[in-house]
Amino acid sequence: MKHTDNPFNGLGIRYPQAKYGDGSIKQKAFFEHGSAESGLIPFEDRLKILAELVFEGYDMHQLVENYLEEKDALDDDRRKYGIASSFHIYTMTLVNNLLDKIEEIKISDSLEELIDKFYDKDRHNLYKDETASEEMQRRIDEFVNFVKAI
Repeated sequence: MKHTDNPFNGLGIRYPQAKYGDGSIKQKAFFEHGSAESGLIPFEDRLKILAELVFEGYDMHQLVENYLEEKDALDDDRRKYGIASSFHIYTMTLVNNLLDKIEEIKISDSLEELIDKFYDKDRHNLYKDETASEEMQRRIDEFVNFVKAI
């Protein structure tokens, strides 16, 4: 994949309804799970594409910030919580898929530590005072860390 400012436009997505009239990808499909746009691309495809972007070295924080900027939503807490929730769902799916296969594969100590941290029962108390921006950043970091660890 050739690095560009907007890698979504270079994706060969085969779902024409997930594109605008100019052919650009509706990024809301990736960043706001549960939106009408997200229903246009199967969940597993969205997860795979985002993971590939991480592997290709794209900065997921920058991609999300660019998306928010394009939507004139840099101060939109509702949208940021939606993005945080979307990345949490992606991460939960990765973790659950991994846990389903845990007896088949050997996981590294660092991945085991990530999983333990992710399921820590006191975790909620650590993040109860987070702003929408902080939660969004943390959820993106969790997703990126799990993708890289797996």
